Amino acid sequence: MVSYEGYSAGIAGLTAYGNTLIVEGEYADTPYANAPVHTDFIDIRDGSRKQDVLYDPAKNFTYRIDLVCKQGNEVIYSDKGKCFSLDVKSGEEKPLTQYETAYGCSSSMEGDYWYACNWEECREKNKYEDYGVDVLDKNGKKIADIPLKEEMEWHFGDESYAFAIGFSEGNYMVYMLEKEPLLSGGAEWKQVLTVFGDGEDEEEDEGAYEDGSEEDFME
Repeated sequence: MVSYEGYSAGIAGLTAYGNTLIVEGEYADTPYANAPVHTDFIDIRDGSRKQDVLYDPAKNFTYRIDLVCKQGNEVIYSDKGKCFSLDVKSGEEKPLTQYETAYGCSSSMEGDYWYACNWEECREKNKYEDYGVDVLDKNGKKIADIPLKEEMEWHFGDESYAFAIGFSEGNYMVYMLEKEPLLSGGAEWKQVLTVFGDGEDEEEDEGAYEDGSEEDFME
């Protein structure tokens, strides 16, 4: 059983990749001290535990580490808005980007590519002209981009498709993007689902038929 004991002890985050459960536990050694994050890898097949994979007393992590991906021996994670790659076996760490864009938890690595959304930066500046997703290779080199509209929220998919959710006039829209044409610049968002609002604030329910029955909520 995995436990974290100390002052202000708690679980900051849980992430699962394959047979690995990544546990972000935080605790302080003395009262009123910062509670740094200790990140452990748990093999769910036999319960074996690799402790403090991302803990470094010199850095003294005081904020939540957004673990983005574990792929083989490589862990992609963010620390205070910057993303890094860590080789678990050798301990070698390297930055994935050469610029200051704060991706935070809006990042994901799937297959051979890394997808990073700049929503946090756009929100802080309240400027959405360049809002979108950067597609990078494993070394952090940008190879494509996916534009987004202000009302769209990026959601990751799988190796073949990406998804986004939009919200407008009380309705939710689900968009899908096929990833294969990304490198050729031909990828486009397609609206695949609309979920209509309930219309509680309207005088008349526009989603009802004359006999009182309701329309299907999906289009």
